[in-house]
Amino acid sequence: MDYQKNYQAWVNDERLCEEGKAELLAIAGDEKEKEYRFGGELEFGTAGMRGIIGYGMNMMNVYTVMRATQGLSQFILSLGEEAKARGVVISYDTRRKSEEFARVSAEILAKNGIKAYLFNEVHPVPMLSYAVRYLKTIAGIMITASHNPKEYNGYKVYGEDGAQMSPEDTEKVVSYINEITDYLSVCGDPNSELIVPVPESLDNDYLNELTALCLSKNAVEACGKNLKLVYTPVHGSGYVPVTSVLKKIGINVTVVEAQTTKDTEFSTVKVPNPEFKETLSMGIALANEINADVVFGTDPDSDRLGVALKDEKGEPYKFYLDANDIPSAWYNVRADMAQKPAPMLDPRTFKPVTAEDLEKVFCRECVKQELDDTTAYIEIPGKVRDFYRMYRPSPLVRAYCLEEKLQTPAKIYYKFEGNNTSGSHKLNSAIAQAYYAKQQGLKGVTTETGAGQWGTA
Repeated sequence: MDYQKNYQAWVNDERLCEEGKAELLAIAGDEKEKEYRFGGELEFGTAGMRGIIGYGMNMMNVYTVMRATQGLSQFILSLGEEAKARGVVISYDTRRKSEEFARVSAEILAKNGIKAYLFNEVHPVPMLSYAVRYLKTIAGIMITASHNPKEYNGYKVYGEDGAQMSPEDTEKVVSYINEITDYLSVCGDPNSELIVPVPESLDNDYLNELTALCLSKNAVEACGKNLKLVYTPVHGSGYVPVTSVLKKIGINVTVVEAQTTKDTEFSTVKVPNPEFKETLSMGIALANEINADVVFGTDPDSDRLGVALKDEKGEPYKFYLDANDIPSAWYNVRADMAQKPAPMLDPRTFKPVTAEDLEKVFCRECVKQELDDTTAYIEIPGKVRDFYRMYRPSPLVRAYCLEEKLQTPAKIYYKFEGNNTSGSHKLNSAIAQAYYAKQQGLKGVTTETGAGQWGTA
């Protein structure tokens, strides 16, 4: 893809808005920036599309949003008149340009004769999914980049069941999107009567349904009034629905007031991910101040929950490593074992394997460490630690039962990977193996954790 040609085509196009023209002219001398923006296209998948906000084919802007919505419109039109009449419901979070992207999406749908329900205020992902089923629309659009940094925004599409659109339907939408090569050719109808507000009754009905779905009503009735809960929406869309439903079921909520504002910059946190300890720091500080039992935090589109709490001893049973707390060494438990484990056997000869045997499938440094029974601490290379910092949001959870069985005074934690889509193999083995393989001059590495997870670098 000729990024220079694409860049010049946008800059010289009279249909480009003034903001876009000024932004692109400002990067005229930056070849890397131009190549990033125009050397490829923003990919659209089952989770929609997501990217840095800015002008260009590989960025989130009104033109990429309108192009995607036109592709969705073409798909809906292929389903017939009933699908057009059922329409699409659109929601958005508190990010930069979220409301603008939501509005132009509605205008494109309307231009195609498709009814567009548009929330008049920020609403989270769960309420968008509910709205699809409540209004019986053919699809839903959510403008959000979830828990990503403030520079990002995104576009998610939901099917008529309220879940993310199926791979089969997404493939059809993508085919229609790819037919649109002139990004600036798509336009909508801002004055269409097909753009209608979401009924106000939806919010109350949603809260009533959530209340009915409460799994522990007796426990809430018994303990709710005495429970001290601190909540932070981290400047996102969860503030009203989360506090409303908790109060409705009888749980006392104290909010972090400084983080209730709809701040597009998320200025009180580095990254609006409530799984990061730093992101919950203001909530934790408030909890310590009022002696609260638990802290809740939600991300900008309120489909991710971070929780902090204390055990009965006043010690955290779960915590997240700070960036400066990443260990500097791996611990080789065999070095301290009074009775060394039996050597690994070659499955062909049933004799102990040698370094020469293992080097056929592992890089030399990994083999050296695998056969080492004497070195207790092995230094973690700096570049590997940098990756560990990146993936550290997986929580460390206290293993009380194991401590009790071992009758040890040590505090033992295990790394919980259940909410980490990156997979445990990246943290536990593949990063280090890839590092050592590169040091040796190898071109690739494939790892398997023993749990059926494969990683290739």
